[in-house]
Amino acid sequence: MNIILIDCDGVLFDWESSFHRFMLRYGYVGEQYDETKYNMSERYGLHRDFSDRLVKHFNESAFMSSLSPLRDSVKYIRKLHDEHGYTFHCITSQSNLYQAQQLRIQNLEKTFGKDVFDGFTILNTGDDKDKALESWKDSGLFWIEDKLENALVGKNLGLNPILVRHNYTDIIEVAEAEIPCYWRWSLIYNYITGE
Repeated sequence: MNIILIDCDGVLFDWESSFHRFMLRYGYVGEQYDETKYNMSERYGLHRDFSDRLVKHFNESAFMSSLSPLRDSVKYIRKLHDEHGYTFHCITSQSNLYQAQQLRIQNLEKTFGKDVFDGFTILNTGDDKDKALESWKDSGLFWIEDKLENALVGKNLGLNPILVRHNYTDIIEVAEAEIPCYWRWSLIYNYITGE
């Protein structure tokens, strides 16, 4: 089976930069801003309930139609597909709003190509991915994520996780978990293909 399971935000798309522009526009970026924090309430110094509502609002907005690809993701997703026959099943916690999901799918297909994806599992904002990953339990498939917690869920289910590194990645925790972690998609490509 040449399927790779893949997260979307922070893996395929640069969600962070677009969300930051959204937060700047509405005046929510202050002195407490800390890009080394994964959690948006900690990153922006806002109450958790309020930051969760902002993330949900953003994830259901027209921004979903225009998120930019993350780093060199387009080149290496295409190479994995075109040269090695991989297809990708995207598992993302975005929104349960159908229209927002369609914007996400359209942007993914426009950016990476319709032929690249074998399917989409779109969960509600902030939902855990364990149940979604259970369908591939003990398959040994690659599972590409940016959040260590979700990578560990995949590892415990018999998947082969890879982390995409960000400023919020705790490299010590990643090393202890023994999960490969790379900043560039070129290195992820090399890891998967052995090239």
